[in-house]
Amino acid sequence: MLRSDRLQPPVRRVLAVDAGSRRLKLILVKSSFGRTQILREESLDLHEEGLVTTEELESHLQSILEDCGRPPIALTLSQHLSTSQIIELSATARLSMTSSAWNLRLPTASSFG
Repeated sequence: MLRSDRLQPPVRRVLAVDAGSRRLKLILVKSSFGRTQILREESLDLHEEGLVTTEELESHLQSILEDCGRPPIALTLSQHLSTSQIIELSATARLSMTSSAWNLRLPTASSFG
């Protein structure tokens, strides 16, 4: 038999990190039964805080992670790093590109007589 005092609601926590060249933005979010709650929000100006070397930044981030209870981390990426361009080509254009790339001569309807 299940005891209600031992049941825990499904709670998910994640620390989202937006790392810019001058500013680091952090937000700790909790989701419980579909309800979202912001637990912590922080914005750091790296130069103003004196976090200019990799070691200083790593040490500071480790202390923030410890304060937050080491939740999973979600990183945001700049648009130019996270998107790609897809070009849709018609079947004729694909066939033309393929034949010219391989220097192939495809038969036309008139060649079949």
